[in-house]
Amino acid sequence: MSAIFGLLHLDGRTVATDDLARMNAALSAHGPDGNDTWQQGNIGLGQRLMCFTPEDRFERQPLVSQDGQRILVSDARIDKRPELMKEFGINQAKASQLPDSAFIFRAYEKWGEECASHLVGAYAFALWDAREKRLLLVCSPMGDRPLYFHAGHNTFSFSTMPKGLFALPFV
Repeated sequence: MSAIFGLLHLDGRTVATDDLARMNAALSAHGPDGNDTWQQGNIGLGQRLMCFTPEDRFERQPLVSQDGQRILVSDARIDKRPELMKEFGINQAKASQLPDSAFIFRAYEKWGEECASHLVGAYAFALWDAREKRLLLVCSPMGDRPLYFHAGHNTFSFSTMPKGLFALPFV
């Protein structure tokens, strides 16, 4: 199971690179196959990758939209890919090289906040929409991919494992 994490300072303070690095290091056991972070001003997101499916080898997160306005991190196994391929007009050859995060991203771009109602599988994801200044956190209804969060004084942090949060000095 991969891991995701992030920080949002509601008072506009810049996210400290060290805070993201602490969260990333605390979650290292949940993502030996790769990791990366993204930050811009008061928001920072990260992902630790553990590969399970053939498509996972194409995973590159955080996933950033072409216009740079939407950023996604996910721990996901999306089922019913053929139905989504049809919905998005993706052929089999292209789909075989798309990780599950790409399907989540396309679902958000098509259905917005309602995207999760069109997804089947085990997932937890966070999507920052800079246009809307909104952080969307979602986990699948079965709860097999948890999301933990901490809302402190002007700071919101999340992680798929509690130790990601406890790595922060203010949690």
